[in-house]
Amino acid sequence: MKDTLQRLDDIVHDVDLARGLVLPITIAGCHAGTASEEAFFKERFSRLSSEAAAFGNTGSALELMEEVFRRRGRSKRSERVDWTQVMLDMGWEAGILLI
Repeated sequence: MKDTLQRLDDIVHDVDLARGLVLPITIAGCHAGTASEEAFFKERFSRLSSEAAAFGNTGSALELMEEVFRRRGRSKRSERVDWTQVMLDMGWEAGILLI
């Protein structure tokens, strides 16, 4: 995770580029293992601005990631929280297009 955070920190200062990285940011964020890692990914989404929430499914991607964080916070440490199952539980049977 450390390498992922560093690479994202290196390249995601460009908002236009970051919008194209919603999928990898979301998937990596769903695998965050600490509160500081979760904060890192939430901050990446906040950099996209409110305009980005209207672009593609950026808002839905953030909602998914935050739900994974919420469930992980409620679960036992040994329990795995699978982002794909969370997506299905949220009623997104067909998935979401993460752009």
